[in-house]
Amino acid sequence: MSRAHSPLAEEDDDEGHGKASDGTVACCRQYSDGQVNCDSCLNAARKAWAVGSNTKEQEMSRRILDVLDHAGPAGLDISTLIVSTYFKYFDNDQPTEKPNQKNITGGDYTESVLSTLSSLMNNPIPLVVLVGHSRALAVSAQHSEAWTVTVSEEPRINVVPRRWLDSTGVKVQDTWRAALRAVIGIIVFRPGISQVSDRPDTSREAEPDGVKQQQAEIAWRLRSVYERIEVVDVLRQLFENGFVERRVGTNKVVDHLGLVAVIEEEEKEVYWFLSDRSRWYRAPSE
Repeated sequence: MSRAHSPLAEEDDDEGHGKASDGTVACCRQYSDGQVNCDSCLNAARKAWAVGSNTKEQEMSRRILDVLDHAGPAGLDISTLIVSTYFKYFDNDQPTEKPNQKNITGGDYTESVLSTLSSLMNNPIPLVVLVGHSRALAVSAQHSEAWTVTVSEEPRINVVPRRWLDSTGVKVQDTWRAALRAVIGIIVFRPGISQVSDRPDTSREAEPDGVKQQQAEIAWRLRSVYERIEVVDVLRQLFENGFVERRVGTNKVVDHLGLVAVIEEEEKEVYWFLSDRSRWYRAPSE
């Protein structure tokens, strides 16, 4: 995982790399493939991303990153982020365009936010990271360290914790294959299972009056072993490899972030089936 040498061994021409915006030691792409929070790397990544984007996307990315930087390590859920970026318009003296008020939680404006957000997440050096335990949260890469585990000090390597990663951040294949088998096994015996279902929340975060909360259906069935975001990671891999397919109801917004909807309520309309593209029983071996 680590690259050739450490930031401490670098010459003066690399001064600035390996440091976060506050001057502390950071995970740098020059020295590792971990979750980057190096200020120099992120600045370069933002400039490179802007080169391949249009004016509208650049303006939207500025709003998204400003809002997430202000939110800090706590991050924001997707729906709150959309609303916050909308009102960020009023803080801009010369906005490129004014979003339609009636479309703040749907329509063109939401699609624009989600499309740009997805692009920032999928950047070679991600500028936004999807984190969270019981729900999906977006956090700026600059503040991602709070959601990572340091597996090496020299060079600094931070990784987002997953059950299938060992203490050095390397994937343990047996544990990964077990996760694939667990998720695809549910889909085999329950084709058409939704991502969300009404379940009584018995966790420590449950409301004192016992109010039912939306729980991811597949994740709910695996809750004793895997966290929700881990189940999403496995689903994404199975989906990208052609072992499973999803069918979306009337809601179209969920498409923009792949497996993550704007709000969990919308995930009720995402249903999972085995795909015809690949044999499901081969999934655990890949």
